[in-house]
Amino acid sequence: IRPTTGPTGGAALAVTAGPDRAAFDAAGFQDGDLVVEVDGASLASGPEMLQNLAGRLAGKQSVDVVVVRDGGYVPLTVTLPSRED
Repeated sequence: IRPTTGPTGGAALAVTAGPDRAAFDAAGFQDGDLVVEVDGASLASGPEMLQNLAGRLAGKQSVDVVVVRDGGYVPLTVTLPSRED
């Protein structure tokens, strides 16, 4: 995941498979997807983007996201991994 700019100039997150390709595929992501919305809200830009996002997701089991893929908007529901303290 890396912060970037979406197709309309707003904040976005570029997602790539990383080391766990199976989890990436199971979530419904594809290489090149840009996350532009999380739980019905656009992403805030700035250096604290990822920290703010992590705070919003804390304690959730799943999250609705919208990605830009091939010029269109695709909704996904992503199951989040449980966090063991």
